[in-house]
Amino acid sequence: MATADPDMRAVLQGNLGFEHENIERWIDFARAARFKPHAARPVPVCPDCGRGPTRGLGRYVFFSTLVRLLECPCGLIWANAQIDPESSAKHFDSAYRDDAYYERNRSAIFEHLAGLIAQTTPRGGRVLDIGGAGGQLAVVVRARRPDLEITIHDISAEKIAQARSRGFEGLVGGARVLAAHSGVYDTIILADSIYYEPDLPTLWEALRALRRATGKILIRVPNRVPVLRLVSAWQSWSRALPTTLYAHNPDHLVVCTRRYLTGRLQRAGCRKVTWWPTPIGEGPQHTTIYQFASAFHSVTRWTLTPSVLAVAEG
Repeated sequence: MATADPDMRAVLQGNLGFEHENIERWIDFARAARFKPHAARPVPVCPDCGRGPTRGLGRYVFFSTLVRLLECPCGLIWANAQIDPESSAKHFDSAYRDDAYYERNRSAIFEHLAGLIAQTTPRGGRVLDIGGAGGQLAVVVRARRPDLEITIHDISAEKIAQARSRGFEGLVGGARVLAAHSGVYDTIILADSIYYEPDLPTLWEALRALRRATGKILIRVPNRVPVLRLVSAWQSWSRALPTTLYAHNPDHLVVCTRRYLTGRLQRAGCRKVTWWPTPIGEGPQHTTIYQFASAFHSVTRWTLTPSVLAVAEG
């Protein structure tokens, strides 16, 4: 019986998120999932502007911690718990993909981004790829525009070593490294990376300083906020344990709404922000979906693809 497991009860009582829960209800799940004591840092206020939440959204279990998404008046949605840095570092080191993954699953996405960069970056311009791993996107960009000077940034020293072996400049570290960097760039890319940054205020200040006055910032993020709201509403009415939250990747520290990104990009000095559909993967069916979504967007300005691209300039 669940009530005969005092050790697992102690784990649940000690881990973040379960302090207001009926512990007995969780014991069978915790035992099956092999819960362990785990340190996590509470994040009760917005990690960008510091205000308190206007509402709570769905919940999910991550590293034996019960995490809830909270929404700020500024538009940012954030996870109210962050796992300890050591576990986080190990997790992300294991989560990095090899080159075969990028070639197999990200080729269409990279070709789309590379096309935009090639079309809009001036001759001999400078490009900064934030969260660029081992330079996989940069290789595609260089094939189209060998005249560009490309710098790769990532928190992984191993990935930056890989990028440097491919002939790119590299920056290792978080937002503080970007803030201390003296470069100025014509195009800055954050392709599926902004939601991993724990120090958003520093990142935005860095973006303001690093972008040339005539330069562009390209940010690719998931386009699932409406689905996330629906799933969260359903979860609040369900009697099931809130162990997973469909439409949200538990690795992501934040969810960026359009309102949040538009406001932040404008405060970073970009007067114009436009939104575009972006490819979703490889294969004929994904190509067909993207083509339909692009045509639909051209008529309605609604974006149907699971991810969306913000292009900021001016």
